[in-house]
Amino acid sequence: MDGSQSWVAETIAEPDFIQAGDSDELLAIRLYEATQLGRKYVVVAYREISDTDGFILTVIQGYFILKTVFSVSRPNLQNRSA
Repeated sequence: MDGSQSWVAETIAEPDFIQAGDSDELLAIRLYEATQLGRKYVVVAYREISDTDGFILTVIQGYFILKTVFSVSRPNLQNRSA
């Protein structure tokens, strides 16, 4: 993930969508059309402690198709800083 730290922050701040995980975590998912290796999804699994605090569990980059089972609406997401 060298040089990809900005992708992580951007994925959390402005995801294409957020999916609820199985253990109270959230998955921020964003598609990057142009990377060195072509199209790539970035998935950041994180947990929120409060409206302004949380932590990242793991980050996945890959070429895969995602099927949304349950999405979480986060209208205040645009107001959060990464």
